[in-house]
Amino acid sequence: MLSDDLFAPEKLLIRPPLIYPDGISISLPLSKSIANRLMIINFLSNTKVDLEIPESSDSQIMFDLLSRIHSEKTDHENQNYISRDVAEYSSEDAGTVFRFLSALFSCIPGKRILTGSRRMLQRPCGPLIDSLIEIGAKCSYIGKHGFPPVVFEGRALNGGEIEIEASVSSQFISALMMIAPLMNEGLVIHLKGAIVSFPYILLTASLMRRCGVEVKISESVIRIPNSQYKALSLSEADWSAASYWYALVAISPMQMIPSTGILLKGLSQQTSQGDGAVLQIFEQLGVDSTWEDEGLRLKKSNQSITKFNINLKDYPDLTPAIAVTCAALGLQAELAGLNTLVIKESNRLIAIRDELLKQGYNCSITDHQNLVIIPGNYSPKTAYVETYNDHRIAMAMSLLCVRKGELAIKNPSVVAKSYPKYWEDLKSAGFVIY
Repeated sequence: MLSDDLFAPEKLLIRPPLIYPDGISISLPLSKSIANRLMIINFLSNTKVDLEIPESSDSQIMFDLLSRIHSEKTDHENQNYISRDVAEYSSEDAGTVFRFLSALFSCIPGKRILTGSRRMLQRPCGPLIDSLIEIGAKCSYIGKHGFPPVVFEGRALNGGEIEIEASVSSQFISALMMIAPLMNEGLVIHLKGAIVSFPYILLTASLMRRCGVEVKISESVIRIPNSQYKALSLSEADWSAASYWYALVAISPMQMIPSTGILLKGLSQQTSQGDGAVLQIFEQLGVDSTWEDEGLRLKKSNQSITKFNINLKDYPDLTPAIAVTCAALGLQAELAGLNTLVIKESNRLIAIRDELLKQGYNCSITDHQNLVIIPGNYSPKTAYVETYNDHRIAMAMSLLCVRKGELAIKNPSVVAKSYPKYWEDLKSAGFVIY
């Protein structure tokens, strides 16, 4: 039993059921990747549509800040009015919001400061800001060069051709893509180096096309002409959120799971989300997926492997769930292509390693970007999970209670960033949480 000091308000205790109840049905949260892109695109279309906004804090921050800009525009009859005051906006800990608004603020009238949380000020933005300056934006750093906060003096951008390092963050590229139609000459983006999270770039292109903008992608070049957006209302569930349910089925003993498995609602079979690859990935890890009228049903298969190697450079957000699964199943595993994890909400690569080590799993980091997991029986050092203010660490590591018994999760509210009802959904699956 865990000690009484773990009952503090900033912690919760989680304990698995002996068997999951029959008829588990989970309505997954909406995709913030889709919503955050469409909020920018719809803003630039100058047409109001009813877009369903996810409950995730990232999307709520984006919605609130864009609403604030709308209010500023309404306050002044002259749409070209530029206030002498410098308005400050905080993206808090939302990296997507910071990057997308950086591009937006560079091309709409007004002088604004964009800042964020302490962790956000440690996350580099140099490649994006340098690219914006190259195409005519007026922006400058307040503190450390290459990092937030940044001052933007918005104005019309000519566009043209730029080259950007593609190995740091696909969000830099998506941010540039979404404002490209406003540029007089359009924009040609040459991607330099190894491209990471490429499916997110394809997601941006897909949404832009559905909003009336031509996007051509060939090898490492993206071409977008000057054009006009039309607004779009679209919502679907988040495939990244589905990864934790896949992990749960994979690591749970067969006798725990009812014959009906777990039903996930809201996912699209024709999704443009790259993390839809979780379906194929977890097929190798012992989870069968079947599409039904009501949603996607997950069941445990008889698949049995001892080794698992995968490159996750295109799907970095799936890493925590996959790492926990491999460790809990006792697999010899190597997860490669994880260099972008160091600039997430936490240094996610180190966080995953450290928490798995604390729970008695042998793992290490090689070549600064690969996570190696070695099977074996080791005694856990603690029943306490540090979450590093990172939603994906909290959700993935909590599932280890299926194998470890009762765990204490620090700062459980961090799941609000992408999956606010995560703990409630686990309760509905029979977990005891208090």
